[in-house]
Amino acid sequence: MSAEEALRCECGYEVRASDEAARVDEVRRHASETHGIDLSPDVALDVVRRGAGESSTPESLAALNARGDALNRQYGLGEYAAKRDTGGATVGKRKA
Repeated sequence: MSAEEALRCECGYEVRASDEAARVDEVRRHASETHGIDLSPDVALDVVRRGAGESSTPESLAALNARGDALNRQYGLGEYAAKRDTGGATVGKRKA
């Protein structure tokens, strides 16, 4: 990845840094400040390398997937959306 290329987060944020170490630091900062996710340096490095088209390690992918699943469960997103407590309200389509 050259200095002109950006690593883009799903939220639209772009990481631009001159070298890999700076990109790792910026990915960690963005994940923490914007998404409340504390990435280890190894996981952030994997994110940067995947953004550059390099393959990722199974351990890093497993850690990212586990964290995403935990966040989905915590906030009632994804497959957990229908399982959250709605306080008696109905969830779904309106009746005509």
